[in-house]
Amino acid sequence: MGSRISALMGILLFVTLILTACSSTTRKERTDVPAEDAVPDRVDQRRTEQSVRNFRPELCRAYRLIGAPVRNSSGEDLGNVEDLVIDSGRKSVSCVILAAGGVMGVWEVLHAFSWQEVTVLPDSAGDEGALMVVIETTREQLLNTEGFMEDEWLGTSDLCPPRIKYKHTPSDPVGEGDPPSGPDDDAGRDDLRRMVLLRDKPVDSSDGKTIGEVQDILIDINAGDIAYIVMDVESGMVDLDPRVAVIPWSALGGPEDLRWGKPANTLDELIFEDADIGRFEGIDEAIRCHEIAGGVPYWTR
Repeated sequence: MGSRISALMGILLFVTLILTACSSTTRKERTDVPAEDAVPDRVDQRRTEQSVRNFRPELCRAYRLIGAPVRNSSGEDLGNVEDLVIDSGRKSVSCVILAAGGVMGVWEVLHAFSWQEVTVLPDSAGDEGALMVVIETTREQLLNTEGFMEDEWLGTSDLCPPRIKYKHTPSDPVGEGDPPSGPDDDAGRDDLRRMVLLRDKPVDSSDGKTIGEVQDILIDINAGDIAYIVMDVESGMVDLDPRVAVIPWSALGGPEDLRWGKPANTLDELIFEDADIGRFEGIDEAIRCHEIAGGVPYWTR
């Protein structure tokens, strides 16, 4: 009988020791909870991680779009892309300019469509890699719409004409009633530029050196964000091994002052083969580019 009581007491003592150890561990874990002022850091980190997980860009050169055929979803030919309007303030494409009608490029009428009305797709009828633009309107609607002429774009300024604000939507048929407001009522703003007139503009470094000229821009066609500018780089060989420098658009000043806030010798780390710029659709290369060149990553804006 005494041995049984001793055994029972031993078991109770063992259970008590285990419960005490568990209670101590729980109290220790509770003391390890970060202070409240650390919570925002964790929230910011989660937001950054989320933006990285959502990084699914489709980068496209602007000059692959300029001149591309424009059709509606029924396959009706509407014209060609005459130009893109760049919003340097919002760092995005404001609208696409459609050239419709005319003969051999003469007397074409231009129409502006916001980027939200545009879909970019592969052009199965064109060469390999060719693109087309799909806009939901018709030839008849375009004929009944007051557009603007090419000579309204001419002159020393590359500002967009006032009629850039006109926008067409299927819910408000073209030519009926007052024209709906354009892309964010952009008429008259001085940070809108034609893409074709941005080309060949010089880019200067922080130490006052001209490091190149704008050859093209890379657009994320998902939202029309301007991701990078592309500059020609002298390779020393004619038409062989073409190389380009890629700099984030957000790392530059406005279109009137394309100044990069880094010294010229930093550019060597941003030079790539022309055919290799698709690598920037990967998050690692995109982050590396911003670490070198500066600027706010466009996918976090």
